[in-house]
Amino acid sequence: MANPLINNNFLYFIGILYSLFYPQIVFGQDNIDAQIAKQYFDQQEFEKSEILYKKLYSLSPEKFYKNYYSNLIALRKYTEAKEIVLKKSKQSSIGIDYHLDLGYIYIKQNDSLQASKELVQAIEKSGKDASSIASVYEFLKPLRQYQLIIQLFETAQKKQNNTQIYTNELIQYYLILSENKKAANLFVEEIKRLNDQTFFVAIQIVQPFIDNNSFLLALEKQVYGMLAKEPNSIKWNEMALWLSLQTKNYDDAIRISKSLDKKNNENGSRLIALAEMAKSDRQYEMAIECYDYVFHKKEKAALYHPAFLKKSETIIQKLENALISDSIAVQKIKKDFEDYFNENGFTALTGDCQILYAAFYLKQLNKLDTAIHILKRLLAISDITKNTRSMAKLDLGDYLIIDGDIWEAALIYGQVGSDEKDSPLGEMARFKNAKLFYFKGEFELSQELLNILKSATSELIANDALKISVFIQDHLDEEAQTDAMKQVADAELYFLQNQPEKAFALLDSATSIKASESLIDDILMLEAEYYISKKMFIQATQQLESLVNKFPKEVLTDKALFLLAELYEKNPSDIEKSKEMYMKILQNFKDSVYTTEARKRIRWLRGENTNES
Repeated sequence: MANPLINNNFLYFIGILYSLFYPQIVFGQDNIDAQIAKQYFDQQEFEKSEILYKKLYSLSPEKFYKNYYSNLIALRKYTEAKEIVLKKSKQSSIGIDYHLDLGYIYIKQNDSLQASKELVQAIEKSGKDASSIASVYEFLKPLRQYQLIIQLFETAQKKQNNTQIYTNELIQYYLILSENKKAANLFVEEIKRLNDQTFFVAIQIVQPFIDNNSFLLALEKQVYGMLAKEPNSIKWNEMALWLSLQTKNYDDAIRISKSLDKKNNENGSRLIALAEMAKSDRQYEMAIECYDYVFHKKEKAALYHPAFLKKSETIIQKLENALISDSIAVQKIKKDFEDYFNENGFTALTGDCQILYAAFYLKQLNKLDTAIHILKRLLAISDITKNTRSMAKLDLGDYLIIDGDIWEAALIYGQVGSDEKDSPLGEMARFKNAKLFYFKGEFELSQELLNILKSATSELIANDALKISVFIQDHLDEEAQTDAMKQVADAELYFLQNQPEKAFALLDSATSIKASESLIDDILMLEAEYYISKKMFIQATQQLESLVNKFPKEVLTDKALFLLAELYEKNPSDIEKSKEMYMKILQNFKDSVYTTEARKRIRWLRGENTNES
């Protein structure tokens, strides 16, 4: 017979164990359920995670409220979600989270009135607490509740009696909602608080909105109003300069830059930078004015020689881009060069200008012997920099090719390639050497050298190397194709040597070869580039249009479109055609080396801001 005492003791012992370990068992099970629920939720298996979160919420509402709420929202069970939010409000004090959670449900139910009511209450309760304000902001931001975000920050300013907090955020959201006058007013107030050294920090706030012309006009009115009150203020002059650059008002930009250069006793560097911007926008006269100012400063500053070089480069570029030749302008710059060298001599200090001088004699005056003489005289100067020597040699090699001395040119390119190793000048030298082998008909060797250059630092060199390499590869298979390619290579050399009759005769011969169909686009491009160099723009346009129409997706098409766009841009009546060509590059050749410039030019032609910053 069982002992009742033993049975009672056993049951008592079991009861103790149960009371000690059951909570831990349950707690352990809860942890497992929570982990499984999270896994389901992360995998977007919301029905499965809901079952577990509902159970966990019933056991521990405070702990699993947010999980269960998020799960109900994911399942679009807005009525159930609203019930647990209201239930939570009865169990604890109503805080910001209550209004945000309820507001979100109303947003999802498209009840904008109730949503706004709850979110405004959240804003009011955020008060002076920075973390609460941040929480409300992070909630509103992805929902694009921009008007409420503005209300949040304005409320914070009022409650803290401090209009200097959250100004950056308010400026940005005013601009997002096109409240341009408010943004301009607040931005100017922010600038007023900053000194001459730190005010540029504020510009970063509005940088993403510089295409907003209404804002720029409102800001311009404010800034020039301050400048009228404080004409000697560096800060407001700098702001006026910045604004003029955004609107591409180069007249104002030059005037202000000169004033600041004099007031601050500067060396002209800001005028040089401004000139580079103007030149990039093809505003050549503006650029020349800036360079000329620096060149004619009372004392020869460090930028004296670079200013003359850049000014001369810009004048020559303007001459090359003009519709017709301007013999008077050519003689004027020739006189400028002579005056410069009479005053400064042919020394190491004027080395870079001598390189440009040689190019001017060749391209503008068609005097090859003089150009070669200028470069050889420069290379005889012992103390010129390595960079100047290499650049002079590269140009001398080009001129020797034109003169027919290909072997001497190859020797000079080899010297630069050896001296410069992995620098861009070295890459250029190796590219020119590869091109020489192409001219000589040694196509396989040329291709071998070009393939190495396809990974060159310079994108243009890499692109040109790739195109020539592909051109060679496509025409090496058959003897007839190779013969036609040799004629094209010889024609290109004749064009360089200013023997167009021989060049055109060879190209005509090449097109008569049956296997030359794949060379037609290359021939059209070669002829177009020659016509452009001789300002025969009508003929160039015809060849490029033919190339684009016949070969809309070939290797040379993006280049043809770009050259066409530039030619159309020269004629005001063809601006729309120019835009069309640039747009085709952006649409059909997204990886082209011409994409960046095409985007910039089309924005300029539309009258939009072209700053890349």
